[in-house]
This record gives sequence, C-alpha cells and structure tokens, in this order.
Amino acid sequence: MIVELQFNEPIYRKQMEMLYEMGYGREKRYYKNSNYLGFGFFFIGIVAIAGNANIGYLLMILGLADLIQYYHFFFKQKKITQEYEEQQLEIVALLKENPKVVFEFNDEFFRYSDYRENTTIEWNEFSTFIENDENVFIITKNFQPFVLGKSEIGNENYNKILNFVVLKLQTNHSK
Repeated sequence: MIVELQFNEPIYRKQMEMLYEMGYGREKRYYKNSNYLGFGFFFIGIVAIAGNANIGYLLMILGLADLIQYYHFFFKQKKITQEYEEQQLEIVALLKENPKVVFEFNDEFFRYSDYRENTTIEWNEFSTFIENDENVFIITKNFQPFVLGKSEIGNENYNKILNFVVLKLQTNHSK
C-alpha cells in the first residue's frame, strides 16, 4: 500500500508533541512530583529545626537533594526542548517548500520518501509501534519514528495500515 501525503503543519506539530510526551512525559511527571516532595521535606525540616528537633537537618538535606535532582533535570529538559523546537522549525520550513511525502507498506519492507531522502527499512529493523490518539507511531530499533494519523489518511486506510503494521511487527518479533 502506498500513501502520498501533503505536509500539514498543525497535524505534524500535534504528532511531534505526542511523540515528545511519549518519550519524556513519565519522567517529567516523576520529577514534578519529586519537586513537591523536596519542598515539603525542606519546609518540614525548617519547622523541626525551629522546634529544636535534630531530625530537621536530615529532612532539609533530603529536601535539598531532591530539589537539586529536580533542577538538574529541569535545565537539561529545557535544553532538550529548545533543540527539539529548533529541529521542528527546520523541518517545517523544508516541508513547506517540498510538501509531498510518501509512505509505502510492502510485505518485505517499509519505505519513506520525501524531497531529500528515500529510506527503505526492512520490517525486522522496527522495534515497536504505538497507537496514540488515532496516530500510529512506527519506531525503528534506532529510535527513528514514522507517524501516520487517521486525520491525514482517512479511516479506512488508517485501519488497513494499523492492521498491516500489527501483523508485520508481531510476525517479525515472533521469529
């Protein structure tokens, strides 16, 4: 099956946002909750020290350790987000000039082509697929994602492709 698409920026941005959330969402939620815990320990430690309880020092140290981890993650994540946004802007600019994208689903391989590349990948090179919010993310073992959405290709083609991908990846992973 061959699917030709014209680049659609809002759909692309939504898909990239979902991809980012799949990659970093759990970790972001963990560190956000950890941040609250760190402030809680730190505040309780101050209150305990004010009440002449020595355990307050331990609670303050635990709180500070938690907060240090959170802020280390925060600044690292901020840099990753900025780089991710810059890459998206570059891709959007290029695909606006050359909007045609082709996906080919074949029994032996998957092919993706656009104005700059023509990539052929055998099915055993894929690690998994994820269906999220009516989008299929097909991910290679090198963590290269390919995304198709129901809003782009229609309900019937989406179901055909999803069933085909499920069949190919289950067959290749069971070998």
